[in-house]
Amino acid sequence: CFICEGPHRARDCPRRCALNTMMAQRENGGNTDSEAPTRVAPLQLINALRAVPPSGLLYVNLRVQGQQVSAMVDTGATHSFLAERMVTQLGLEVDKHGSRIKAVNSQAQAMAGMAHGVQIAMGEWAGKIDLMVVPLDDFDLILGNNFFITEKVLIIPHLCGIFITNERNSCFVPGYNMATDRPRGEKSKAETLSAMQLA
Repeated sequence: CFICEGPHRARDCPRRCALNTMMAQRENGGNTDSEAPTRVAPLQLINALRAVPPSGLLYVNLRVQGQQVSAMVDTGATHSFLAERMVTQLGLEVDKHGSRIKAVNSQAQAMAGMAHGVQIAMGEWAGKIDLMVVPLDDFDLILGNNFFITEKVLIIPHLCGIFITNERNSCFVPGYNMATDRPRGEKSKAETLSAMQLA
């Protein structure tokens, strides 16, 4: 069944009546017996969506202080990080911070600081975020778990995007990965593995 992924045919699906109600309502111009509109939970219908499964790291485009920036979605990062080289480009004020950061196979070094209350927007969502400013070579911005928890973000890799479910402004933000631009079966030229630890 393409509606609920069950072991039966779509014509025998128990969830089909909700789908049929929506279709009938659309054909009748939205007129039904009751005043309240019939709604089907979007997460129940997400199984009906089909997409080519992406491979590689997930990125989203966002606007930081009104400028377009590419951000990597990283569920393994405890905080959200901004590359030190981006601070002047974005015109951010950075406060000193006593933490140190250690990358794989290198010495721990002092963080450049912390940018508090940075205005960002992605899709229909807009808000403020605190960013740790660190030396990053491979990425401009990394979205970490502090953002995902605060804004109640669901990461949906098979649809290549994130779903922000906070009370103020829920929306789906489409993402991309480097693999989507390559012909099928072709490997990427360079794959990156980064690991950092706050000390």
